[in-house]
Amino acid sequence: MRTLCKSFFCLSLILILAGCGSRNQLAPVSEARWQTYSSTQKTHIVRRGETLYAIAFRYDTDFRRLAVLNHVRPPYSLRVGQVLSLQGIKRRSSSIRAGYSYRSPRFVPKAQQQVIHSPIKNIRSSSGWLWPVSGKVITTFIPSQGKKGINIACKKGEKVLASASGVVAYAGSGLAGYGNLIIIKHNNEYLTAYGNNARNLVSEGQKVKSGQVIAEAGVIDRKYWGVHFEIRKAGTPVNPLNYLQKG
Repeated sequence: MRTLCKSFFCLSLILILAGCGSRNQLAPVSEARWQTYSSTQKTHIVRRGETLYAIAFRYDTDFRRLAVLNHVRPPYSLRVGQVLSLQGIKRRSSSIRAGYSYRSPRFVPKAQQQVIHSPIKNIRSSSGWLWPVSGKVITTFIPSQGKKGINIACKKGEKVLASASGVVAYAGSGLAGYGNLIIIKHNNEYLTAYGNNARNLVSEGQKVKSGQVIAEAGVIDRKYWGVHFEIRKAGTPVNPLNYLQKG
């Protein structure tokens, strides 16, 4: 009887440990935290999975500037181990006037800019941009603190939508601090980024339409389901809320 009990206990322990291992494999990604780089860094070595757009995104610069600097021509193909020069690339200020839309440029005066903390739905803003998920803005745009975008909390299982039509410039998890990340190139000036996804549903080079499902929302900071959303104008982070205003 004692042997039987001991065997049952061992079997139970194995099942519990196995269950813990499964949960660890499914653990949510952590919040996208700002990853700075040294101002003295002069080169970047291309790693597997990186694209010119992702590298430019990392250094807050325009992909065209990086391409010209390194004599890289369209379609901007890179090879693993290639050394890219960062000479002359400086961190840009994110305090430039935001609010110029992708479809119909329109400046939003500061008096009309509102910090949205109430729940919002997947609606299209007056400037044409679409909210990537329905939810609540938890973290706002404060570039001085490394917050280059906004965090939008949503329901578990929420689908992440493309904010505007474009081409997937990057889809992967190679950019430190962003988890599963998707970068969409909308034109030669604007990019949008969707971080901390539970699963990416599109691949690099794929054309997407505004409102198309591109990912499944993941967990931010191990606290809530949501998406980290950024808009880059000529490589510089701008306040997404200036583009997503409802009125």
